[in-house]
Amino acid sequence: TSFFSAAVITIPTSEISKLVEVKEEIKELTKQKGEEEEEEVPEEIQVYSGYHNVWLRDNIHVAYALYVDGQVQLAIDNLQSIAYFYQKYRHRFVTAVFGESDEFLWNVMVRPHIRFNGTTVSENEE
Repeated sequence: TSFFSAAVITIPTSEISKLVEVKEEIKELTKQKGEEEEEEVPEEIQVYSGYHNVWLRDNIHVAYALYVDGQVQLAIDNLQSIAYFYQKYRHRFVTAVFGESDEFLWNVMVRPHIRFNGTTVSENEE
């Protein structure tokens, strides 16, 4: 199970389905009261924001805050998930540290990525 933070909220993937159920219940209650539903933000706008990504810096801050708050296991889970991602792309760090390629200097896509897809735990193509 991966465990990532999006923006400043940390959510274990096992809890996502529960959140979706609660969201649907809230929508239903809102309809029953006669209030208008919020418009969905178009996907192209959501993607443009970058908030659908897992950002390394944000997750490090969240892990540290969890640790300071005494939630050590959650902090460890967060960091282990980040490590799992970066282990898959270890070759990028080797290239960066040992200068095995001049392409590293001009092509940002060969460098270690600071954001990635938390759902698939894979690099983005952007």
